[in-house]
Amino acid sequence: MELEPSLYGIIEALAPQLLSQTNLKAFVSDVVSLLRSPTKSVSQLSPLIDFHKLQSSDSTEATIMWHKIEKFLDALFGIQNTDDMVKYLSVFQSLLPSQGRARATQTSNGLNTENLANHDHLLSPVRAPSIYTEASFENMDRFSERRSMISSPNRYVPSLTYNSVTLRQLSDPYYVNTIPEEDIQKFVSYTLLATTSALFPFDREQIQIPSKIPNFESGLLHLIFEAGLIYHNLGSKVEKFRMSNISPMKKALIIDISEELRNYTAFVNNLVSSGTVVSLKSLYREIYENIIRLRIYCRFMEHFEELSGDTFLIELNIFKSHGDLTIRNIAANLFDSMIALYYEYLMNWLTKGLLRATYGEFFIVENTEISGDADFIYHIPIELNQERVPNFIPKKSAYKIFMIGKSYIFLEKYCKEIQWTNEFSKKYHVLYQSNSYKGISTGFFDIINDQYSEIVNYTNHVLNQKFHYKDVVFALKDILFMGKSDFMDMLIEKASDILITPSDSLPNYKLTRLLQEAVQLSSLRHLMNNSSNGSVIDGLDARVLDLGHGSVGWDVFTLDYILHPPLSLVLNVNRPFGRKEYLRIFNFLWRFKKNDYFYQKEMLKSNNIIRSFKKIRGYNPLIRDIINKLSRISILRTQLQQFNFKMESYYLNCIIDENFKKMTRKLNYTEKKDQNQFDLITLKDGTIELNGILRPKVSVLADSSSSRAQQYKVERSLNIEELESLHNVFLTNILSHKLFATNINEINVGDYSGQPYPTSLVLLLNSVHEFIKIYSRLNEVAYEIFIKTNLNDHEASNGLLGSLNTMLKEVVDQYKNFKDRLYIFRADLKNDGDEELFLLSKSLR
Repeated sequence: MELEPSLYGIIEALAPQLLSQTNLKAFVSDVVSLLRSPTKSVSQLSPLIDFHKLQSSDSTEATIMWHKIEKFLDALFGIQNTDDMVKYLSVFQSLLPSQGRARATQTSNGLNTENLANHDHLLSPVRAPSIYTEASFENMDRFSERRSMISSPNRYVPSLTYNSVTLRQLSDPYYVNTIPEEDIQKFVSYTLLATTSALFPFDREQIQIPSKIPNFESGLLHLIFEAGLIYHNLGSKVEKFRMSNISPMKKALIIDISEELRNYTAFVNNLVSSGTVVSLKSLYREIYENIIRLRIYCRFMEHFEELSGDTFLIELNIFKSHGDLTIRNIAANLFDSMIALYYEYLMNWLTKGLLRATYGEFFIVENTEISGDADFIYHIPIELNQERVPNFIPKKSAYKIFMIGKSYIFLEKYCKEIQWTNEFSKKYHVLYQSNSYKGISTGFFDIINDQYSEIVNYTNHVLNQKFHYKDVVFALKDILFMGKSDFMDMLIEKASDILITPSDSLPNYKLTRLLQEAVQLSSLRHLMNNSSNGSVIDGLDARVLDLGHGSVGWDVFTLDYILHPPLSLVLNVNRPFGRKEYLRIFNFLWRFKKNDYFYQKEMLKSNNIIRSFKKIRGYNPLIRDIINKLSRISILRTQLQQFNFKMESYYLNCIIDENFKKMTRKLNYTEKKDQNQFDLITLKDGTIELNGILRPKVSVLADSSSSRAQQYKVERSLNIEELESLHNVFLTNILSHKLFATNINEINVGDYSGQPYPTSLVLLLNSVHEFIKIYSRLNEVAYEIFIKTNLNDHEASNGLLGSLNTMLKEVVDQYKNFKDRLYIFRADLKNDGDEELFLLSKSLR
């Protein structure tokens, strides 16, 4: 069948009725010329149709007919081969009425009974297939609707050959240039395993799908090939990190993913060889579950290089509770593989105190920046990183884990408890090994609780029995904080002669010898005579501060206490800035002791002088006047001495002793106290109440075998960090008191003086000391008058009386200066708003 005759028959049936045969033949001839032209284009069709439309009458009917012809030819222009065009035209012609160009006697723009009866036998013209297979039922309707054909002015009669056309004959023209699905399935398996093929080239993580594949199959391939792309991505990462230097936990993750990829490869091979896949739909159905699994693994590997192993563990632990069962199972399997290695980190730390090869994936780290002399170690370079504690370990348990290993290091390295730590390590290594199959579970935390209690109790035992921790704490308070006043009095008495010498000539060996003599003659001598804790007093040392030229021994003398490991790790004495805290408190209290010593000395001298004057014969009015003046000045001296004593008592009893009692209560020093003796406080109205909660009887708990009793005992033992913190809090509470605080954030400035309270008090103590110095010169002048009077040297005595009156005036002036300062100081305390300071201001009147 030739092209032009076939086309002429169809155009004749579709063309408007008023178009002449001549114009019809010319139009068909022009269309055939365009179809056979090597440069044919659809864009050339519209101008041709517009030209021939002018040859016919312009009406609504003609416009509709020309529109149908244009749609029909538009589909025909999509076919490249002339033979294919002829085939298409023959099929299309078989659908038209055999009478050729039938003319209706009347037109109808709507549906009638006859049309409705015959409309099922009419088929719309269809568009020819293209290499892009864009045809669909929607496209067919776009070309010619059945409803439009029924209401068309051209009345079609059902074709005689209609019932002889099969559906395959109608659909074959659409797939003449497409790739069969059977051929596609032969190459899909290669792409699923990330292997390039002739049909589906695999290049740089991209899969090329040929344009000759129909849209439906192409859409399925987009879904199916996701598995191949993810498989290629995961395989590349596995190969990249397999031989790299990564942590064991991340290697375990790589191994699990590698195993998953092998399972996927085996699944694809079995699927292809089994012959169960008969279409792309069935292939997608079979591989869908694997695509989901690969997606999940790809999600976990998204930031593999940046994240650490413990971070993966935390994330996997979260996904273990996911609502999707597949995600939950995968996360659980990966978590179980990696947690075994994390369990080893925990075991090494809990049983040996080791942090080797944790790759920064553990919440306990070693701080290598801390260093120091071996004799003055003040810190174990181990720290707990709270931010890295995984969510499957409670914070309290994580702290216990940290303290178990740190206490183990403390006992083994610093306390030299080698035998005990070895037995301890073996014991709990067996327990943790037996619990390893359960992982980090309730049993694991039970072992940690028992281990923590055991090592903390033994650490306290070693500190107290072997290194006399409690005795050292009391010694620090009794010596450096002057808790034993008889020791300080004896030391001052022994060292008074050398303390008045210039600081640059003070012999250190003499200070050490005098220090030993003072201990022997005071209540501290039991520390030297006791063989069990004789080492406690060995840390005591006398030092001389470097205050420059011109200072005397009283200004530069200080006491120090030298601590060595392990006590230096739990007592803040010899650490950076630690010694300054003790030094600062001692030097402040030393002012009171110094003033008190000179007061006592001058008081005795004044009393002797007055008694000596009373023994002179001829007890004349002049002598009585001198005695009266010296007695009155003694009253002024007594008032200043009382101020010095009150302030010293307040610092020792209300600040230091109160904070020391709080510390010792927590150190369990009161456990031997009678359980029926209660802590009582008296309110302002005289009411007596219990101070805090009434404690249970320890004896009752001791007789009980319940775990509750054991827990109560365990809670009273402090670990080494708590011991260190307790002592630091003790020092901080003292130095943060309003009468001690000098830090910028803690300063309490007096409303009247405009000065911090410690500064005002130092000025007062200096004023007291100046009074003592003037008072001392007054006693010297009075004593010279006594000597001259005894020698009847009245001329010399009269000359000294002027000096005596001058000194009396200076003493009174200094006393007034002191009273003025004291008035302002008392006003500051009274206006502070603190009840204790208010009571102190009243006592200083």
